[in-house]
Amino acid sequence: MLNHTNYLLRVCCLCAGAGLLLFCMNPTLRADNSDGGVPVVLATIKPLHSLAAVVTDGVSEPRLLIDGNMSPHLFQLKPSHIKAVEQADIVLWAGEGVERFIPSLLKKFAADAIEIELAALTGVTTHKSRSSQAESFSERHSDDDHDHSDIDYHLWLEPRNAAILVDELARQLTVLDPVNGDKYLANAINFKRKLESQVAEVQEILSDVQGQSYLIYHDSLQYFEKAYGLGEAIVVTSQPQMQAGAKRLKAIRSKVVSARPGCIFSEPQFRSPALKALATDLHLRSETVDPLASDFEAGASLYTDWMKHTAETIAICLSHAENN
Repeated sequence: MLNHTNYLLRVCCLCAGAGLLLFCMNPTLRADNSDGGVPVVLATIKPLHSLAAVVTDGVSEPRLLIDGNMSPHLFQLKPSHIKAVEQADIVLWAGEGVERFIPSLLKKFAADAIEIELAALTGVTTHKSRSSQAESFSERHSDDDHDHSDIDYHLWLEPRNAAILVDELARQLTVLDPVNGDKYLANAINFKRKLESQVAEVQEILSDVQGQSYLIYHDSLQYFEKAYGLGEAIVVTSQPQMQAGAKRLKAIRSKVVSARPGCIFSEPQFRSPALKALATDLHLRSETVDPLASDFEAGASLYTDWMKHTAETIAICLSHAENN
């Protein structure tokens, strides 16, 4: 009887060991069971999280790494962030010019995760960074963590790039989770149809202010600007985490006199007393735009809701300036 019991115990241990091995080897099972065993998608910022939620709608909920009103440039890693990365099967991020910390984070804690970097996807529209425009008048700093190449990394503000990201995520999820593959692909198709309609609506909203230049503290709207035909921005600084110097502010005043921009925009992540002073001194209407959509509720509708809201904010501000 004792031998029989030992035999059963050994069989149970072998089965348990085999199950654990299978669990470790299957990337779709690495995370906890809160998503029902389907792949866990982690996005770094809200706009990318929204695009992920579009694709996974009806199957699972993606997870968000950077929540609240925190800029990726100033992101501080916490144990909860590490746990989220460890549990991810797919990680969405924009590129090194936004989330500089991601490559080393993935290497340490999620080497087996599928990495979808928007900047590296085939067919993505890219624009050169205009940071040199600002830096030619401002003090350079050796610890500037914003300008890493000649690419402007705010790529998600271009609707065509959003569509490419959605297609790539749907493809990767279909490979990992073929059971739900048709759902992922259908979600991507439906979103792209909605996006086409949304783009037409935004173009209509901005139709009366196309070609108008604007002043912006941090050059974060270039993709939106070019996609919808706005005039080129005058950029206050390429280093939003630092205050613009007196020499740069003097140069900005000179540019405003000649270019006569209709409005000045700031971001909630970067508050600047100098920007308020500029708006007052130059008699410019001031509004806040947020490329990270920090105040929007995370979810599938965020991307298109944010796009419409941003267009309305810009149109109202520039129209008001034009009428004055």
